[in-house]
Amino acid sequence: MKFRKLFTAVLLSLTVLIPLPAENAAAFSVSDDISFNEIMAADTDSAKREAGDILRQKMAERADELELEIIPDAVKEKKDVNDIINFALEETGIGTEGDYIRWSLSSYQYEAKTDRYRRKVIIHFSFTYNSSAEQEQIVTEKLSEVYAQLDLNNISDLDKISRIYEYITSNVRYPDVPDENNRTLFSAYGALINREAVCQGYALLLYRMLTDCGLQCRVVPGNTDLENHAWNIVRIGETFYYLDPTWDTGRNKSNYLFYLRGTSDFDSYSQQNHYTSLWEHEESPVYYPFDSGEFYIDNPVSLTAYSRRKIFRLGDLNADGKIDSSDATIVLSSYASVSVGKLSGLNEGQLFAADTDGDGAVSSADATNILSYYSYQSTGGNKAFDQYLKTR
Repeated sequence: MKFRKLFTAVLLSLTVLIPLPAENAAAFSVSDDISFNEIMAADTDSAKREAGDILRQKMAERADELELEIIPDAVKEKKDVNDIINFALEETGIGTEGDYIRWSLSSYQYEAKTDRYRRKVIIHFSFTYNSSAEQEQIVTEKLSEVYAQLDLNNISDLDKISRIYEYITSNVRYPDVPDENNRTLFSAYGALINREAVCQGYALLLYRMLTDCGLQCRVVPGNTDLENHAWNIVRIGETFYYLDPTWDTGRNKSNYLFYLRGTSDFDSYSQQNHYTSLWEHEESPVYYPFDSGEFYIDNPVSLTAYSRRKIFRLGDLNADGKIDSSDATIVLSSYASVSVGKLSGLNEGQLFAADTDGDGAVSSADATNILSYYSYQSTGGNKAFDQYLKTR
């Protein structure tokens, strides 16, 4: 049976970008009934950052419109406004920010004008959301009850993930015929309060709950073989794992097919495949480059599904039963990431398998050991890897 899970191009009519004009002949009139915010920072970078902080706060509050007054040097072209939006959508570790705002937006537009008399640029933003401020307050109150019910204090991160995932897959249903005009279907409110949502609502609720509980989680947009879809990744240790609560809905937790999966086995039990992609509006700053290498450098996903057991043997990082150059490549890639302050991207079993010299770290020396053993085997050597290492 094939799945058909809807993830609308949430920002379908996303952006009306109006290039900055030359200085106007008259000062730009500021409306009295719109939230007005003056950016006090005098240097370009600080001004953008301050503007992003205010924009984030207002979007989290579900402001429909706001205006930012900022120094002209900070906003000379469209890219500068995009920088402000990117700052606003950064991951902060707060469940109502980051991806929660990003994928709660239904549309936005902005217009920037220069006030030559005050030597300022005024940016007017307008937003529509898939949930209102009142609905978000209801979500927050309901989640307090749910967190108490799930008893999430003093338990491991893995147990938190398990209980939250089970709650969502047991209590939310996917509509038989999704109504794209019903915006709550695309929100955490729809999933939690109405107990009905499309994949976007599922992914947002999982993001909100896991992030509220101190876990690092992201919403990942993409496609299946049929249409747009969304799922999540969550960090455990040095790497992330895939979760798809939409496709696991209604399953007993012992029969989950898309829970804490890796890149090599996410779709092992599915007739469809997950493809990370951008859909439309690729130039919009709201769309992080999810299918770029940058995203997965910052958020490396495990090669294989999570397991409490060490299923990897020393040197065999891809668990294919062989120790060869592909294993060395994984070690070197991990070492390169760690060297620049990134996560290793290795799960617990792989960290064990990678540490071939037993020094407690992953380094180029471990890759050298693997390549040396690969060469040894290629010339007829038949010692086991651990025995070979003792002779080096």
